[in-house]
Amino acid sequence: MAIISTATLLIGNSCQGPASSDDKNTAQGDTLSQGAIVPVAATSCYLHTHGRDSVRLRITVTNDSASGTLQFKNYQIDGSQGTVGGRFQGDTLIVIYDFHAEGTHNRTEEAFLKRGAD
Repeated sequence: MAIISTATLLIGNSCQGPASSDDKNTAQGDTLSQGAIVPVAATSCYLHTHGRDSVRLRITVTNDSASGTLQFKNYQIDGSQGTVGGRFQGDTLIVIYDFHAEGTHNRTEEAFLKRGAD
């Protein structure tokens, strides 16, 4: 049974790290036919803190699909880190969180509410 948890991510941070050669919009020799639809991908990072606990989400969104990484850092209990993939349903992002914690592989459903323009 999947457990649904909701976290409101209030602080948007710029995604840190060096730009890779994959970030280029076009490569030499690439051509597109006229009228071709090209999905635009945008990467965002979010951080929510509550006391000494934090949740960090880095996602790349293409149309209504999202994929990326999710990390829970908890004070005095084990945290977790893994990958996410899912879709927006209105202003809510529903993802499957795939991670290892305490020596076991886990998959849970997580939900994030989008607030504001970011």
